[in-house]
Amino acid sequence: MNENTSTKSVVINVELLDKDGKDILHFDLVSESHPQGIDVNLNAEDGQNQLVTVFSCLLQKLLMNKVVLQLKINNGYGRMLFKDVCTEYIKNLNSELDSVYEQMISEQLINS
Repeated sequence: MNENTSTKSVVINVELLDKDGKDILHFDLVSESHPQGIDVNLNAEDGQNQLVTVFSCLLQKLLMNKVVLQLKINNGYGRMLFKDVCTEYIKNLNSELDSVYEQMISEQLINS
């Protein structure tokens, strides 16, 4: 593993919130195609498609910088199961992002 302490991480905020009765995981991945970031509706059948969009954006960001996701749970959000699952999910996703970033460096897909 190539450890480079000069590599700066880009922190991307992720917020778990209740929006109009729906459980939303909001990724602050702002781009031309997503000027408000990306919402993943945890209750919707197309949530998988929304996650594909998130992954695509994260991979694009990894080409430029190391990425760290920071979860915030909105005040007043009360569904403990979603809190636990999303906390673990973001933790695991951060580990995967680290692995992918290191692999991209080792394969010289990006400059460290």
